[in-house]
Amino acid sequence: MAFLPISLFGQSDLGVVYDSKTCTISKVKGTDSLIISHPFGTGRGLNRGGNWKFYDINGNLTRRVLFEVVDELKFGTKTFGTGKAAVEKWFIINGNELGYENYNHIGRLEAKLDPRSGNWTRYYTAGGLREVGNKVNGGRNGEWTFYNYDGRMTTRKTFKDNCIAADRTDIEYHTNGREAVTTEYKSYCKDGAYKVYNDFGLLVVEGQFTPVLPIEVDSGYVQDFERGDGYWHKYCRTASMKNGVWKTYEKTGDLLRTQTYVSGVLEK
Repeated sequence: MAFLPISLFGQSDLGVVYDSKTCTISKVKGTDSLIISHPFGTGRGLNRGGNWKFYDINGNLTRRVLFEVVDELKFGTKTFGTGKAAVEKWFIINGNELGYENYNHIGRLEAKLDPRSGNWTRYYTAGGLREVGNKVNGGRNGEWTFYNYDGRMTTRKTFKDNCIAADRTDIEYHTNGREAVTTEYKSYCKDGAYKVYNDFGLLVVEGQFTPVLPIEVDSGYVQDFERGDGYWHKYCRTASMKNGVWKTYEKTGDLLRTQTYVSGVLEK
């Protein structure tokens, strides 16, 4: 079994790339299977493509990558103790990633990504679904759905360039999965339609909000300490007031009362 010098060079959207410095690669005799060893763990592959697994120094699985294409053999130079140099070969893995999975320290699936579409799925340490959405250039974009530890859907938010979108409709959910509250935002402020539903899906309250002028927007970074992943959250420091007609309904869906607000003040 030959050992060739190789090291972790970098990681790109095209795949994992290795060069010839500190790590080793060994070929299993009589097969096309390879074992790559480097300071960050090892990877196994068959025929230089397909599924590759990567491990930490304790042998725990940390990542699984599916490659579509891998380049041919590249050449490097190895110097022996006698001072003589010999040409050796190693693989440069530079194929298209069809998808990958990350695993946490106890071996549970932590996240899945499809680079072709940007679909991203993350899980809690205990194994339950945590959030589903889309990433572009590493940042959250589009609609994201969040789940509680017990697996129920809790909220749905819209992102742009890894930041909560300025104009969006946030949705909160009941424990049975039905919509509970929908809130419209404009320029990061609560501005527009507001609706509340009971757990049977019937409308309970509807109205609209308008922010007090002038609008003040602040921002902060929402850090995920479990994963180390987060996003920017811009929010309106200005309060929003009830405006226009507000309606309240019975549990049966029948209209209970209608009220009119002007700049937060109820008309008599």
